[in-house]
Amino acid sequence: MYLNKQKIGPPIIYILLFLFVFTCNKQWTDQEIAVISATHFSHSKSGYPENTMAILFNSQKRLWPPRPFICVSNNGTHVFAELAKIRYAFEPIYICRWATYIMTCPVVGIPNGFALSDTRFSSATIQVPYRQAVEQRLGVVACFSPLFYNERWQLIIPTLEIYRQLGVDVQVFYIQSMLTDIMDYMKVYERLNIIKINTWNMIRLDPAKERKLGYDPNAELEWRNQATAHTDCFIHYKQAAEFIIISDIDDILFPKLGDTYLEEFRRLSVTFPQGAGFSYSRYNTELIASKSAQDYSLASLLNSARIANEWEDGKYVVRPEFIETVWLHWPGIMDSNHKMYAVDEEINIMVHMRNWSIIDYSYNTNHKTSKTFELFKYQISDVIQPQMTHDLERNFRRFLRLYAQKEFDRLPNEVRYYPLIEECYNRIFYGRSKRPESCPGPLRCDLPKVEGLRCSIARKVYEHDSMNTKVKIHFARDGGDFVVSYNGCTM
Repeated sequence: MYLNKQKIGPPIIYILLFLFVFTCNKQWTDQEIAVISATHFSHSKSGYPENTMAILFNSQKRLWPPRPFICVSNNGTHVFAELAKIRYAFEPIYICRWATYIMTCPVVGIPNGFALSDTRFSSATIQVPYRQAVEQRLGVVACFSPLFYNERWQLIIPTLEIYRQLGVDVQVFYIQSMLTDIMDYMKVYERLNIIKINTWNMIRLDPAKERKLGYDPNAELEWRNQATAHTDCFIHYKQAAEFIIISDIDDILFPKLGDTYLEEFRRLSVTFPQGAGFSYSRYNTELIASKSAQDYSLASLLNSARIANEWEDGKYVVRPEFIETVWLHWPGIMDSNHKMYAVDEEINIMVHMRNWSIIDYSYNTNHKTSKTFELFKYQISDVIQPQMTHDLERNFRRFLRLYAQKEFDRLPNEVRYYPLIEECYNRIFYGRSKRPESCPGPLRCDLPKVEGLRCSIARKVYEHDSMNTKVKIHFARDGGDFVVSYNGCTM
């Protein structure tokens, strides 16, 4: 055998033959498609063409189905069968075996049915539930990372109140598990349309597939599949919102270019017309909060803040029409004619509420800690004016009196899980200079049951349908609900 007039010996031929056989057979490995959501976009203002379906799903990192996928839609009078376009939603994590994908395809107008198949004649057509993209016009939406084993209401309240009072139209929470008394408090905000609570539980394959894989796919999705939750939220509100914030609940931005987030983001958009979004530097911040609700003060919490000279990767806000998917610190897929801009620290920063001291005010009248660290050049008084702190506290108290005093008074005093999670995360990630040995996430932590502790846990019922012998589709029947456990939280 010759190539470019050079003779190729038997060893090279064997290697080429092996690569050819490996490549040709690779596509025949079983493919598991765990659908997170399918969203119908009726208008082109979303950035998608009119009548587009966007399917977000998890699968093995090396997805290679035997045949191209087809989207089948109908509206009673017309049926469309169109090839689907599949891409990574964001760059896969090298150490994790599963990844997140976005599939898009054109569909009929006003569909009343949607299904997935492929180009093989004998393949089944699998009906998949879908939702409509939110169409209500909104200024600012905030999409947060999923919460699990959550017991830190002292952190949730500043997020709820600061974002509510400073102009976020909808705060979207994905909850895997949370102490029930905290959930009851948050449901007050949901009833008032201030927040939206979504279930966020582990994906489920059928038991036979899980045994065949030999590992739990949830353990191969980084940090409880959090970037998938961000993207699911982003896709749902992409058509509705003028701006969408992507962050954790401990990342707080105080607008300085205007009285509200909308004013600040609009000013940045005027200054940077090619901006697909704006990233804010974050600095770790120490705070002191009361252990009990009776002694809790939002103003005292903010006044206790000390911003350390410890920079963290930024969090950001996007203009949704120029972005298709998001990741925790930057977008996944972005319009090539636009780019992200970093907001100068002289203009504004994000306060990363990372280091907490939860104290019993009845035994500790000093309300200070002895921790020493280098302070950042800007402190909380440079970020938020004293009058705003006063107004936040006053409006918070008024909200409690009108809507949530009973639920607030029942918030728990004890912390059980947080120290265990912190120790685990330091062991698997932060203590290793953020270079984990395996795909990082809470499934790597040993968290005990706590008898008598009420916890609300997300639950969904999954269906499992085979497209053919090599491709199986897994999806939840609906949005799920929460069940109350009396033995603490679980995954």
